[in-house]
Amino acid sequence: SSPRPGEARLTLLLSPEVAGRFLVSEASTHLLVFGMEQRLPPNSELVQAVLRLFQEPVPEAALRTHELLSPRSDRARVTVRWLHVRDDGSNRTSLIDSRLVSIHESGWKAFDVTEAVNFWQQLSRPRQPLLLQVSVQREHLGPLASSAHRLVRFASQGPSGARQGQPQLELHTLDLRDFG
Repeated sequence: SSPRPGEARLTLLLSPEVAGRFLVSEASTHLLVFGMEQRLPPNSELVQAVLRLFQEPVPEAALRTHELLSPRSDRARVTVRWLHVRDDGSNRTSLIDSRLVSIHESGWKAFDVTEAVNFWQQLSRPRQPLLLQVSVQREHLGPLASSAHRLVRFASQGPSGARQGQPQLELHTLDLRDFG
């Protein structure tokens, strides 16, 4: 049927020549949410905040395969960003810490997130959680880039009560009452 006076018709043409494609992801990103209510005592000053992530060991078979396919690099870049959700719903991120980790190591990795907690204190409403984005990406880009980033895994929050390996936020404070 033809459009009535004052109406327009929209015709959508789909062409395979302009179809989108999914490309290989260069990073995996995880959002960590920390409830901060009553974590920082009144009359205290934050001295240091440390995010601890448990890097899981890479299975031996995966290590052997990686060494055959990508012998040049065994590291991935881990980046921590503070995520601030603004009142209008938009997001802003700030780089907090970034470092290279080896796929041959496992155990606890510590990231200094003092700046993120300071930002959160200055800009956040008291009941809003602290949001940290952790991304694991290639050490560098290019045709010779390694895929080691795909092997780096951090333990995630387990079932309620299971604390082994879950992300931890340590807050070191100074009690200002001790200094008059």
